[in-house]
Amino acid sequence: MKARSLRELYVEELRDLYDAEHQISKAFPKMISEVSSEQLGSALNEHLEITKQQAGRIERIFENLGEKLKGEKCKGMEGIIKEGNDVVKKAEDEDVRDAAIILRLSEWSITEKRRKAPPFRAGDIRRDFALS
Repeated sequence: MKARSLRELYVEELRDLYDAEHQISKAFPKMISEVSSEQLGSALNEHLEITKQQAGRIERIFENLGEKLKGEKCKGMEGIIKEGNDVVKKAEDEDVRDAAIILRLSEWSITEKRRKAPPFRAGDIRRDFALS
């Protein structure tokens, strides 16, 4: 979809972000089951809960906007998850697999932080789109 306004751009980016969060929420349980370190498993469970909370925040924004949440699949996150799954499958040693999972999660986290940085100020968003 071509964004014809800042609002349309904002909504489309939020849809993409929501789908990325949803994909991560679905991928995490498999990753958690693959780890050998109890500490890493605990950290992943904590991150999974945070991801679910973030998705919930986006759902509330869409309710406030009166917009539908469903959009196109986030192809970028889909590729990162697929690549991460491939790397984990190839790791035969438990420590190597744990390290591979940590590296993939770092990549996901960096990608998400870049995506969450809006090209405009939050105050403008609240004022222009009545989110406060």
